[in-house]
Amino acid sequence: MIIAFFEDRSPIWFSALASWVYPRLAVERSRFDSAFFLSKADQIVWRTLFWAGIFSAFFLFFQQKNAFQENFNAFWNLRIPKRRVRYFTILFFGLSFIEVWRWHENLEAMQAYLFFYQAIWFLKILSIPFPNLLIINFLYLIFSLACLFCIFNFRPFCSSLVAVLLLVFFQALHQGFAKTDHAYSTWLYAGIFMPFLLWESQKANEKHEVAAWAWQLIRVAICTAYLQAGLEKIWISGSSWASADTFRAYLFMFDTPLGIWVSESAWLCHLLPLGTLFFQLFFCSILFFRQLAYIFLPLGVLFHIGVYLLFGIGGYVTAWYIVYLFFINWEVVEGKIQMYFYICGSKEGK
Repeated sequence: MIIAFFEDRSPIWFSALASWVYPRLAVERSRFDSAFFLSKADQIVWRTLFWAGIFSAFFLFFQQKNAFQENFNAFWNLRIPKRRVRYFTILFFGLSFIEVWRWHENLEAMQAYLFFYQAIWFLKILSIPFPNLLIINFLYLIFSLACLFCIFNFRPFCSSLVAVLLLVFFQALHQGFAKTDHAYSTWLYAGIFMPFLLWESQKANEKHEVAAWAWQLIRVAICTAYLQAGLEKIWISGSSWASADTFRAYLFMFDTPLGIWVSESAWLCHLLPLGTLFFQLFFCSILFFRQLAYIFLPLGVLFHIGVYLLFGIGGYVTAWYIVYLFFINWEVVEGKIQMYFYICGSKEGK
């Protein structure tokens, strides 16, 4: 089928499916031969087998190991204090309110490049065109009000749903210019599940604890993003991605001052790509061993700052590590804060 596609004799349904799954195919087919895309088809097979094996092993353990089943149930039956949901609602939607105003500038600038715009799949299905500036301003007003309603706890579930739907819509517009931007991936995952967390909080009424399965889903989604990033490097390039020569080639490609300096160090060109793979593949371990958060969260901040300094991608502050707030052991933090105020109060009493 793939070879037939390159020879313009494949069935219409296959051509439509290939273009839908791989929107840049019309451009990429002029850059690469059919062997390249045959290797991508093999990737689909191997990845399907990999995840099928993972899920099969999970169900096997779940059926046969009582301890595994108990730990799994305990993970999803976690309950967190209601006040923590309020803190995170204020924090998440407050930061969203601030950050999305930068998107407004981008969408305004994109009005000059609408010739290149191609709506991504769900906007195409809904027949939603790229909005004009008046509609964008109106939607930003609605988004801002929804965020403020969440912050002040006014109909939080409905307000968060409106805010998140607009958050996804704005990002969908950004993705419509044949280039995928991952800068807000984990932020969007967190946003998608926030309304469910607020729904559980609303159901809890005056109770002090909230069912936190949505909180856990946010953490799983963030970890999966890192795991997929690491696996992608291995699936696409094998061990060659972590070689010093490959890493040095990337440094020369982006040509930053720190990158050029690092390229002159043989041991750094070996250590940094291996460290990247280790970090991305094993970040998910903090789901099972909470103490590892003290290692992986600081590593993550250093990793993203390093990516910015070496390749000019992202910035000193990025949504990818702001969501680490969902992994902090807040019981310990709250305990230390209470102890601090207790000690301060004791000194004043003396």
